[in-house]
Amino acid sequence: MSTQEVEVTKKRKPRATTKSKAAKPKAKKVAKSAKPKAKKVAKSAKPKAAKRSNGNGADHSVITRVTEDGVERKYELAGKTSGGNAAYDCGDEAAKMLRGKTLDETYDIVGKRLLKSELKGELAGCTTVDGIVRKLKALMKDANPGRQRMSLGNRLRGLLRAAN
Repeated sequence: MSTQEVEVTKKRKPRATTKSKAAKPKAKKVAKSAKPKAKKVAKSAKPKAAKRSNGNGADHSVITRVTEDGVERKYELAGKTSGGNAAYDCGDEAAKMLRGKTLDETYDIVGKRLLKSELKGELAGCTTVDGIVRKLKALMKDANPGRQRMSLGNRLRGLLRAAN
């Protein structure tokens, strides 16, 4: 006996055309009952920041915030960011040194302080401020400008703490 292969073809259903779609009756939209709108509740008034002078005659607003640990922290209005938002800092020596400085000026300030201290780790081989700045920029190349500034401020705080 011989075996024969038989091809089986499936019959496809004809695709719907725009005419057949238009022939279907559309469902009518049922009007929903009108719900009363919720009244807007006024936000609780935040206490205004107290004004104080920084000694130069300029007033800085002071904001007090309590952390999750119950520690009360005070932040001073330090001006505006490049985006136009209010900039706050903690008002310590490092914050006052960096207040109003550009990112490049911040790198220079931290580089000069690092040169005076004992260099460790990846900065150990640097002998000039320019070399330190280049290394720092290479280390922080992937961070945004705000994070770079914050990291430089933290390094500066560490250097100031170690000097005392």
